[in-house]
Amino acid sequence: MQSSKTYLRACFLSIIAISFFTPRPVLARPATLVPPNTYLNFETSNASARVAYPFPENFLFGTASAAFQIEGHNTHSDWAAWEKLGKNEDAQMVGAGTDHWNRMSEDVELLKKLGMRSYRFSIEWSRLETEPGVWDANAIEQYRSFVDKLEAAGISPMITLVHFTLPNWLARKGGFRETNFVKRFGDFTQVVSKKIAPHATHFITFNEPMVHLLGGYVDGSFPPGLKNDFKAFFQAEIQMIKAHAYAYKILKSSGSKNRKVGIAQSLVNFKPKTPILDSWLSSAAQKFFNRSLLDALYSGELKQSIPTKGRIHYDLSRWQEASFGQRVPAAPFTPLLDFIGMNTYSTSYLRARWFEKGILDVERVGKTDKKFSHGGDLDPRAIYEVLQWISHSYPNMDIHITESGYNGSSDAMRRAYILEVLAYCSRAISEGVRLKGYQYWSFIDSFEWLKGWKAKDAFGLVAFDRKNFTRTPKPSAILYRTIIQGNGFVSLPLKEAK
Repeated sequence: MQSSKTYLRACFLSIIAISFFTPRPVLARPATLVPPNTYLNFETSNASARVAYPFPENFLFGTASAAFQIEGHNTHSDWAAWEKLGKNEDAQMVGAGTDHWNRMSEDVELLKKLGMRSYRFSIEWSRLETEPGVWDANAIEQYRSFVDKLEAAGISPMITLVHFTLPNWLARKGGFRETNFVKRFGDFTQVVSKKIAPHATHFITFNEPMVHLLGGYVDGSFPPGLKNDFKAFFQAEIQMIKAHAYAYKILKSSGSKNRKVGIAQSLVNFKPKTPILDSWLSSAAQKFFNRSLLDALYSGELKQSIPTKGRIHYDLSRWQEASFGQRVPAAPFTPLLDFIGMNTYSTSYLRARWFEKGILDVERVGKTDKKFSHGGDLDPRAIYEVLQWISHSYPNMDIHITESGYNGSSDAMRRAYILEVLAYCSRAISEGVRLKGYQYWSFIDSFEWLKGWKAKDAFGLVAFDRKNFTRTPKPSAILYRTIIQGNGFVSLPLKEAK
């Protein structure tokens, strides 16, 4: 028998390994996706069999993207340096992306034609601050013009400040662990808030922070490429939380009075393959990956424990008091979130497997034959389950689905996925969940980070020609526009899980 120390180490490292880049969600029973042909003529379904799925009048239907994936020729970020090392699959590089940087006006017009009420996008920090303290006035002006055009078109910007990339000069100094990272991030936030988007009402500080941190310091597949360095992981995590708190203060004290600030968290639907034998495993993954960072921003305390690697208990309220000179009462802590951004796709089932000498491994298994191309069960019901879980765990907190989509070559399946996901969203709202918006991922087929340019991994509502960058909306984009225009839709009833 291996020692309990070895056993626990193998267990939790495996949990982390499978959690990285798994389709995301929480606590759901499997549902069968209604075959796509069921939905293709949903508007003419038999009236007696149809069900209405309405949405509030001010619901923020929209779509999303990330700067590095679509802008093109971003040469100053840590991911640009990472690509040059051949770290992506088949050493692929983003290159010109979708040429969004040169086609911002065209893309605003397309978003408007597709009926979008909001657009989630990121601002590339490395374009603005190319070297420490050196700000590119032309890049600032281009982003400002883009935001102005969105607002003039009636499209509400939802701005992500960091979507998996940092300036390369900052990465070379230590990235999140750099001594002055919090202040540097605050300076960047000030520029965006005051010079680029003073009227914007929705900001996201970090996209999928746990994915970013695990990829950079445990899995090694993201910059800076460290493996199993949990000391660095904890250091970076605390810096990121402090940076969020600082940016929250900056954003709330300037700009629009209606401004709301949140974080886009990857919420993986860890579920046991065998309820009796594997429940402890999914609970451990849920607590570490899904809850710990949200709990810190909601309650002021970061509590994490990784067997053999250490534990952390960080009091964010005391840091606020020391940094901002403001008296922070012992209770209650005021959440540093106005909304939770929910990046949720599907369901992952976990199963513990024992090998010789008592070593534990964790296997991700499925329960249906319908899959995402990158793995995981295609289970739109997961959206509903995650919404219920957030609503129960963080009372009175607004929720925005900041990513949800289908990646694959079948647009018929994409249409079916959109309809079923939105049906579950409508149901959740009717049951009191404070869901305020849905951002389909993604606006346009784009470079998928480590996976690169692969048609089977395409999420977009819009296809484009990589030679001349011509944009072509897919039928799923037209379907989504119809839903937005109708503020909901009428379709066949959802199939209940057995």
